[in-house]
Formats: sequence, C-alpha cells, structure tokens
Amino acid sequence: MNSEKFKTMTLNEFIQTYNSSSEKDVPIISDMLLAMDRKMKMYHDNNYVITNFDINKTIIYEAHDENGNLIFDADYSEYAPIGPDTFTTTQNVFYLACLAVGIYNNCLSYINPAQPKFLKENFNLFAENMPTDVVPYYRGIIERGFSVYLNEFVDSKNQQEIAKMQQEAQKMAEEEAEKKKKENQQVAPRARKNDVWGTSDAAFSSIAFFPIVFLLLGIIIPIIFLIFSWHFFLFMLIYTWTRRSVFILQKFFWKGEIMAKEKKETKKKNKKSLWSRFMNYCHGVKTEFKRVHWTTKSDLARYSIATLAFVIVFSLFFYGVNALYALIHSLIG
Repeated sequence: MNSEKFKTMTLNEFIQTYNSSSEKDVPIISDMLLAMDRKMKMYHDNNYVITNFDINKTIIYEAHDENGNLIFDADYSEYAPIGPDTFTTTQNVFYLACLAVGIYNNCLSYINPAQPKFLKENFNLFAENMPTDVVPYYRGIIERGFSVYLNEFVDSKNQQEIAKMQQEAQKMAEEEAEKKKKENQQVAPRARKNDVWGTSDAAFSSIAFFPIVFLLLGIIIPIIFLIFSWHFFLFMLIYTWTRRSVFILQKFFWKGEIMAKEKKETKKKNKKSLWSRFMNYCHGVKTEFKRVHWTTKSDLARYSIATLAFVIVFSLFFYGVNALYALIHSLIG
C-alpha cells in the first residue's frame, strides 16, 4: 500500500489510539474489525490460514475516503498454507472473535482463545459492552462454534434491512394507491351529477330502497288504522253520552213552548220511580248506540288484506321500474 496515503500502525497502537469506552470510537473499532475479517477471508479463499494474531505483529492501515470518512485495511505477518499441522479456518474465525471481544471490553490480556471456557460461561457480561448489532454474531461464534465471517453476517443483515425497507416502501405505495382509489370513488358521484340525462348516482345507490319503504308503510298504516279506530270508538261513546246529557239538560233549561209541551210528560214521568227513570235513560243510550254503524270483523279483515295487497303490488311495481331504470342507465353510460 502507498505509505503516503495510508497511516500504518500495529494493532496494539490502534488499541492505544482508539478506546472502546468512548462512544465515538466504537464505530471506528467495528470498521477496523471488519477490515481484519475481510483480509482473513481473502487468505482463506487463497488456501492460507493465519498462524499468529499477535497484536504487535498485525498491521492496520488507516486512511480517509473522498468524503473524509475513515477506512481501514489490515495485514497479518504470519500465515501458512492450509494443512494438517496448521490452524483451521474455523479456528481463525474463533480467534478473531475472541480478539474482538477483548478489544470491545478493554480486557484483551484476560482472554485466552486456547481456554475458551471462561469466555463462554461469561459471554453475557462481555456482551454488555459490545455493539448490540454484532452481539448475535459473536455469541454464535463463541458459544455455538459457528464458522461465519463477520462481513457475511453484516452483509446479510444489511440485505434484510434493505428488503424490509423495500417491503415498507411497497406497503406505503399500496396504501397511498388505495387511498387515492377511495378518494376517486368518493368524487365520482359528484362528477356525474350533470351528465347527459341530468341524473345522479345517488338515485341508484340502493335499488331496494323504495320497496323497503312501502313494506314498512304496509305494516305501519294498519297499526295507525287500528289506533284511530279505537279513538273513534271512544269519540262516539263520549259523543253519545254527551248528546243524551244535552238532551236532558234541554228539558230543564230551555224555555218557551218546548217547556210547556214537556210539562205534561214531566208530570207523568215524575210519577215513575227512580229505577224506571234510570232504565228509561239506559234505553235511550242503547237506542243511540244502535244508530252507530260499526265495522264488522269480516269487513276489517277484508280492508286490511286489501291495504297490504295494494302496498305489496305497488312496492313490486316501483322496484321493477327502479331496476329497469338502473339497467338502462348502466347500459348507456
């Protein structure tokens, strides 16, 4: 690499420069570890393994890109072809994971990859000082022995986030399209008010509207008829009693010729007992009742059936007219 563009330092010097206790340095450390993982994968792809992760022999290259952001590269001083007497790629991945946990927790001297029991049993404590987005990766490497490169994990996670963002964007687009569709449906009736026929879609909102109204009227009208019949009966009863009472009062208060003519009858009636006068009064009331023409049961039933038949026939008639008109309107436009 060009030494004029890159700043070269050992991994130990890098750790002294950037401290994981500082929040602003944690993303820098994460980028550096990604660079080490990327370089290790390159060695593995060429059938080499890292034989020494000594922090004083591992080289870190630091530079700035066109936007001024830090970029890193790494190099290992000791490596060898993959063979039966060398480390395996899985061991390399595990060693680098142990190295990362030690750097994040500032306790590299206490972690020994050759004796991982302590690290496995206390990983939850170490995870508290590590970035939450990479904790699942290092947990899988250290506790379960997975052999996955950090860059592959990050790329997979980025792809999942991109897919999630695309799904959310698609969902938002569908919701927006549905919203516009509903708005267009609400505007459509108003746009058709002044069409060729001068009609409105509101007239065709429900074909069954008029038949339902007529059926309801067919039920309500007989009920109203019964109520008025009962009131008419009461009215006639009160009218009959009132008429009879007025007639009696006339006998006592009217003067003139009528009083003279009634004197003889009054004298004769006065000779009658109280019971006879009461019976005479009831007989008069009965006579008045006979003059009233009452509707018979058969007539009432016949009138009710005729009313219901009239309502049903006209309901079907208006329903047919409305359906025919709606059909013609749909065919025309």
